[in-house]
Amino acid sequence: MALPAPLVLLAVILSLCHLSKASGPVDCDADSLLQTVANKPSRGGRPNDAPPDWFTKEVEAIRLDGSDAVFSTQGLWDGISQWDAQNPDNTFFNSDETANEVMLAAFLGNVAQETGGLVFASELAPPDFSSPCTIESGNCAADYGIYFGRGALQVTCWGGTYCANYADTAEVYGISDMETNPDQVATNPTLAWGSAIVFWMTNEGVRSNGPAAKWPPQNNFGGTYATINGALECPPANPEGVDDSRVANRIKNFENACAAVGLDCSGFNMTCPSSGGSSGTCSANPDWACTWNGDCGSSGVCNIDANAGACAGQDWTCFSDSDCGQSGPCHLPANKGTCTDGGADCWQDEDCQSGSCSLPNLATCYGNSDWGCRKDSDCGSSGPCTLNPPGSGTCQGNSEWACWADGDCGSSGPCELPTTAGVCDKVDWACRSDSDCGTNGPCWINPGPTGVPGKCQGQTDWKCYSDFDCGSSAPCVAP
Repeated sequence: MALPAPLVLLAVILSLCHLSKASGPVDCDADSLLQTVANKPSRGGRPNDAPPDWFTKEVEAIRLDGSDAVFSTQGLWDGISQWDAQNPDNTFFNSDETANEVMLAAFLGNVAQETGGLVFASELAPPDFSSPCTIESGNCAADYGIYFGRGALQVTCWGGTYCANYADTAEVYGISDMETNPDQVATNPTLAWGSAIVFWMTNEGVRSNGPAAKWPPQNNFGGTYATINGALECPPANPEGVDDSRVANRIKNFENACAAVGLDCSGFNMTCPSSGGSSGTCSANPDWACTWNGDCGSSGVCNIDANAGACAGQDWTCFSDSDCGQSGPCHLPANKGTCTDGGADCWQDEDCQSGSCSLPNLATCYGNSDWGCRKDSDCGSSGPCTLNPPGSGTCQGNSEWACWADGDCGSSGPCELPTTAGVCDKVDWACRSDSDCGTNGPCWINPGPTGVPGKCQGQTDWKCYSDFDCGSSAPCVAP
């Protein structure tokens, strides 16, 4: 029968005592050895095992008076243990003891800010933030429906549609009724912590900075809160940087959790990482910073200055035709085409003297449907462009979920995209972007250059734009 891990460790230490007397003094009395084993940071354990002392010390370092009982130390230990058992290639804890202490401290530093020191298991309702959101009162339904912030990182679903923040937690922890009973994330200790663990380990977060778990091993705490709330707590939305009260509270609690186990984490990078994405404001609430529509929920679309256009009839900045009134339409850079009679810039046929305005394959940005695009780079941080691929894929772990990128799927990824996106202009190659075609482009993405699909000769109910689309049922017969 295999010995429990602590007894194996004790046996190893005892054997080393006998071998190391000659090299210096070693405290080998039984009480000291047992205390060493008890305090030894571990990779994790089995659910319902008692957490080690160091683990408890870190949790207690952020706990304030009046904390909610759902945030039990045992619940966090069980949540991590269950996650690690199911995800051996992406564990919260590993074999490096100090790294485990740092990882937990970074996690808890953010949890302290999100929950008010483990006091609030549910989000507080605006505008006065004096009482929690509840399904019964509907006081947060306008933004979240029934999926308002709950648990240790206050996970939400903007717009009220059941989303990965809740669905992935349900999958990991074996919950069958999460969609209809999300309140259990605020009442079940394993789920209250588990929802945060899943987010911490998998969610790409704001501007794809995440997942948060990637940052502590780099001696970087700033990347963790940038992932969680960077649209509001990183520049340019937060010009005060680490002096901002929200950020300062995260840092203070991180350092307190480190100090509880004898670590000095003050030398970590505490600032937000630089990001290629741009920050904007929500059209219906300009006080809210955003990087894509999802940040705004019911408060409109995300307007990013770098992607702004100009009204046709006035020198006004705009993001949509409605911004221009009678002086429209809004000429957005991503919507620009070329006149067939000379190559001048155009947005509509009326802009050209005699020819038409060529706007092939115009689609919209995934993160901002008011922006036109032909390639991902047209969208900036609001990509990808929905031309690439033509239509959504499905999540490998949940075929009912549509997706454009792996981040849409959370732990149910990767996102499996359609095999064929388009065909190169000069050769019969499948492609997803012009770069796939080299000098044989451009890449004609569904719909093809004629705008009308053909039919596969061997399977006439299949639409096609090239022989490649038909496989063994080729060729593709033009309409």
